[in-house]
Amino acid sequence: MMMIRTPPAAQVVDWSAAEASLFRVLIGTYYDYCPIARLLGTKTCRQVYEFRVKESSIIARTPAENEDTPPRKKKRKHHR
Repeated sequence: MMMIRTPPAAQVVDWSAAEASLFRVLIGTYYDYCPIARLLGTKTCRQVYEFRVKESSIIARTPAENEDTPPRKKKRKHHR
């Protein structure tokens, strides 16, 4: 009989503002969750991954600031 492994349930973990801010800085440099978890020192790889999933769903829903703004006109060069 084969056993099927199911992933563990998502852990609800509180993130301080400092941890969240540091994560947002580090995710631009480190694309793997484990180095970020080691640098934070208070979270596991899984917790960092779950935070990333939650963050990306929040970021994806907010419209871009300049979405409805038309592009600026190009300045003309003045010839002398």
